[in-house]
Amino acid sequence: MAIQPMTYSMANGLDACQHTIVKYVSRFRSKNGIEDLEKARHCLDLLIEFERGKA
Repeated sequence: MAIQPMTYSMANGLDACQHTIVKYVSRFRSKNGIEDLEKARHCLDLLIEFERGKA
């Protein structure tokens, strides 16, 4: 990749869930395919639950 997901995440102040979503979505075509998208979805669901709890 032109920029690694960790570098992107740190430069943009992303939290752990956001970073993990970026990582899985960025690599799914070259690594684990649909499995990575499902992992990203799981992390997104966790983030949504967390954000709802803060409201």
